Amino acid sequence: MRFSDGFRTAAFILLLLLALLQIGSMLANILRQIDTLSDARADNQIWTLAQAEVDYRRLTTVLYSADAVDDLTEVRNRFDIFYSRIQTLQESDRYTSFLSRDGFREQFEAIRSYLDAALPYIDGSDTELFRDLPMLASFTRDVEDQVRQLALTGLNDAAIQTQSIRDETRTLLRQLASATMLLIIGLLMVLFVTRIYYRETREASKAIRISRARIATMIETALDGILVTDPDGFLLESNRAAQTMFGLEDAVDDLLHLSGLIRNPEGPESYNNPAASGLVGQGRKLATGLRLDGTEFAAEVSLMQTTTEAQDDIFVAYVRDITARLKAEADLLQARDQAEEGERTKANLLAVMSHEIRTPLNGVIGAADLLEATPLTDKQASYVAAMRTSGDVLMRHINDVLEMSRLDAGSELREPQPLNLRKIVTDTVDSQRAVASRLNTTLKVQVAEDVPHLVAGELQGLQQCLLNLISNAIKFAPSGQVSAEVDLFGKDDLIEFRVSDDGMGIPEDELPKVFDDFFAGDASFARQRQGTGLGLGITQRIVRAMGGEIGAESILGEGSLFWFRVPLPEVSTSQKEMPLRPLPADHMQSFNILLVEDNEINRMITGDMLRNAGHQVTEATDGAQGVATAEAKKFDLILMDISMPGMDGITAARTIRDGKGASQESVIIALTAQVLPPDADEITQAGIQDVLHKPVSSQALIAAITGAVQRADSTTQEPEARPAGRLDPAVLKDVVDNIGLSDLRQHHQEFARDIAPLLESLTSPSTLTENDRSLAHKLSGAAAVLGMCQMHEALARLENTLSDPNSAMDAALAHEIADIWQDTETEFLTFLSDSVPKTP
Repeated sequence: MRFSDGFRTAAFILLLLLALLQIGSMLANILRQIDTLSDARADNQIWTLAQAEVDYRRLTTVLYSADAVDDLTEVRNRFDIFYSRIQTLQESDRYTSFLSRDGFREQFEAIRSYLDAALPYIDGSDTELFRDLPMLASFTRDVEDQVRQLALTGLNDAAIQTQSIRDETRTLLRQLASATMLLIIGLLMVLFVTRIYYRETREASKAIRISRARIATMIETALDGILVTDPDGFLLESNRAAQTMFGLEDAVDDLLHLSGLIRNPEGPESYNNPAASGLVGQGRKLATGLRLDGTEFAAEVSLMQTTTEAQDDIFVAYVRDITARLKAEADLLQARDQAEEGERTKANLLAVMSHEIRTPLNGVIGAADLLEATPLTDKQASYVAAMRTSGDVLMRHINDVLEMSRLDAGSELREPQPLNLRKIVTDTVDSQRAVASRLNTTLKVQVAEDVPHLVAGELQGLQQCLLNLISNAIKFAPSGQVSAEVDLFGKDDLIEFRVSDDGMGIPEDELPKVFDDFFAGDASFARQRQGTGLGLGITQRIVRAMGGEIGAESILGEGSLFWFRVPLPEVSTSQKEMPLRPLPADHMQSFNILLVEDNEINRMITGDMLRNAGHQVTEATDGAQGVATAEAKKFDLILMDISMPGMDGITAARTIRDGKGASQESVIIALTAQVLPPDADEITQAGIQDVLHKPVSSQALIAAITGAVQRADSTTQEPEARPAGRLDPAVLKDVVDNIGLSDLRQHHQEFARDIAPLLESLTSPSTLTENDRSLAHKLSGAAAVLGMCQMHEALARLENTLSDPNSAMDAALAHEIADIWQDTETEFLTFLSDSVPKTP
């Protein structure tokens, strides 16, 4: 076998040598052929012949286009170039083979004859040459065929030579390919034989590595400590875990005995003689480990016996340190005791919460109810409503926590009572219509015809489940639709309740967690929640307590569906149903108004005036937002500020009129703080029915709105006469009546804070920027609303000056604004001080 393999290897080597010699010979021939191909003579010959025809064409063009003596220079240049090209063909050794051919020689001689005949004309005077140009052109045209045939003949001859070279190169490449293939075959055969040798060697090496790896794995990578001893119990080997466990890394005594490392609590001498200990093969036994430093630890030991080639018997002890496990068991018992104590503490805390928090909170809500029944201003009523709403929210959070704890403690629901299921579902949905209306959400309810009218169930639990799911759906479906459906499920008493919405949906990976306590989803979901995150968790507990099941389905971006099924058996109609708690009705407001105002102070005060008058107000902070809001929703009236950054009020009104939005036909009233009224034609063309000048009293505002909506005749209002002082007392009184003295003081502080940087910029009028103009516009409108009439006019003049690029900033105006503000500030603070009620 070995001789045969050697012979084959020698034959393969010889074959490779022959292939290499053949390839070397081929490479030498190819190199010579490459040298021939790299010679640029053939290419130069073809190019020269082709260029001769090009030069002839250019000479012909110049001869026929020359119409003045000044063109003769170009004629001579082109003739000289063509002459030099033909002279090169005649004198160069490269073209000797071409000139010797019959067809090529006759054509070349004809061209030479033409050049000799034309040379006297070219060398003559300009006058003679210009006179004889037609004749020279005719001579030149006569040799056109010869020039053309000269180029074609040369190209054909060059092509023949190129084809010959190509054929020779192809033959050499084929020979080289054959020799290369022979070499590759030889290499593959050598590789095949080498691979056989390599595989045999690798298999033998692999067997050795596997055998060693098994031993190394057993000794070095075991999690437990391994001690290997001789039949007398003296230590032979130990793995890394055992060395760390017993502190054997620094051991200097090689004659360590197993009994010095392990002690059996039942028989201390058991490990003196492993073979006679009776522990071999008995599994894990409790023992005490002894480290070399004298410390002890709790251990489990398993003793095994085996036989090796080097020695008849060896013993292997597997040791596990169980100190941490015993400590964990003790900690677990302690944690259990602490958890039980914590549950008792939690129950006590909830009892305290129920009494100490709910009792005063009930007092607050009750006091709000009593205060609500007394005569109140609209502003005071809004404060009472806000207090009542906040109290209800807080009470609901407390009830959520208490309800969750009650259900977790295993408390049963109240006894089932006869319930009018249709009324419960309808009233629960209706109780959320006010919230849905504020979010522009449509609520739908549908109860199947075969659902019983009267069922036995737990009223508060059923109401709370429906309320939690419906309110949750409304939060996540603003400007969308929420549907509540009730249907029978199967033939039993199970009734299925479904609440669906077309909101943002829930990611698939978060859907299984929606019923977890305090779950709020990602940031985009959490920002829309204002609860404890217990609603769905409590709903799940109530449903399970009623013997039902609950689930959720959702498609991200399309909406969600929450359902629960509970057994509600039908009861006789003769039984009296449980009364439902009355639900508050929403207050119907007069007009639906869109307020478009970029100034925050103006927007807040005007909005309060409108709300105090009983109107529903939607606010937009600029013209673009106002247009988008008006296109999306129908409004009875739009109050539009004229001067706003970006899209002004006139442009916004024109856009609303020209579009096809919901408020295209709504009444539009303009608000302006400008000293000069806007152009009447521009106002009319924009579709604005009326213009109110700031500051405008609440009476004038409400009167204008009422008249406009009722389509009464209205004309552009002229600015009211300003009082002589810095402040307008009538405007201030109207503002105090509408928003109160406290809010007026806050708006004054905001105005004083905002005007400070403008006054600082006015100290250097030449450095004023577009930001200063925008700030002047904002403060001008705010001054008008706050009754600072002279401050309003001065800031309006400043705004107009900065808006005109051709106007220079007057330093006197800057000083005037500073003086007016100083006097206005003094008068305003005096007004605020005088308006504080005096204590008797």
